[in-house]
Amino acid sequence: CLSNAQTQRPEGFERNLELLVRTVKHDGAVPVLFPPVWAPAETVRRSGYGRYYDAMAVAFQKSRDLVNALAGREGLISVNMPDDALKPSMFVDFCHLSLAGETIKARYVADALLPVVEQLKASGRFAEVRPPRPAGATP
Repeated sequence: CLSNAQTQRPEGFERNLELLVRTVKHDGAVPVLFPPVWAPAETVRRSGYGRYYDAMAVAFQKSRDLVNALAGREGLISVNMPDDALKPSMFVDFCHLSLAGETIKARYVADALLPVVEQLKASGRFAEVRPPRPAGATP
């Protein structure tokens, strides 16, 4: 596994991500990329994936580097969460989060996007953002 992870490029992931970016741009929207988050080493090693940790860590880093490189090439914003933003206990496995972890990630993403939305709104490229209506509210 480790040898394969070290020698192979994540070509399928790259093509899929490039297609998504093209599609979003074609639709007139502004893509913003969010590289994947990765559980701390001790969390992964304790999971059922522990014996594959080294290979998975190499593959994860290649994927994260690819997202950031694509953002650079395309002039896109890439929002990287700090490694310590999530507690190890919030990971269900090597990359999936519990509800508590997803809540923190959602807040981080929202906080990162608000200045982007405001900048696009000020430039006339984005319609006014209205807060969501409470469930059951009428227009």
